[in-house]
Parts: sequence; structure tokens; C-alpha cells
Amino acid sequence: MALRSNLADAVSNRLLLPAWFATVLGPAPPARDTERWLECATRVLLYRLTYHVDDQVLALGPCPDPEDEHQHQWWEELTTGHCGWGSWGTVRRS
Repeated sequence: MALRSNLADAVSNRLLLPAWFATVLGPAPPARDTERWLECATRVLLYRLTYHVDDQVLALGPCPDPEDEHQHQWWEELTTGHCGWGSWGTVRRS
């Protein structure tokens, strides 16, 4: 919950967000579906924190090894529609 709150504060204060964030989610939430956008952004941030993704361009980093079932499943969910936001075309698939 703190992560989501910090993100909402950063957006409302118009702080400069990282390139990987703006590429996928845009520089600010849309007028419609703001809650959905915030939920997606929070999930992406949580994924990055959980798996120590430090890629400055790709929001989720490269496709994880399918052997790591949990990470791979989460990556797939975020890239194939459960999040359903932005352009995932820049995500490298192995």
C-alpha cells in the first residue's frame, strides 16, 4: 500500500518518472481508468522491486527463464493483458 501511495504522490506532484515507466505507462495517468492505471503501475513497480530489475529502458527487463515459474508467470501476466496498459512492444522476449 505504501508503494502505491508513494507512486500516487509522485504522479500528483508531477515528478519526473524514469524512461522505462513513461515508455510503458505514459508520463501521467489518463483521465479515464486512473485507478486501473495506478494499479498497473504499482504492479510493475512491485515486479521490478521483487526481481531486482534495473533495466533503464525495459519496464520488466528481459523475459525471465521459464524455469522460474513464478517470475515467468508474473511477467507474462503483465505483458499479455492482465495489466493491459501501454506499449509492451519494447519488452524483449527470449
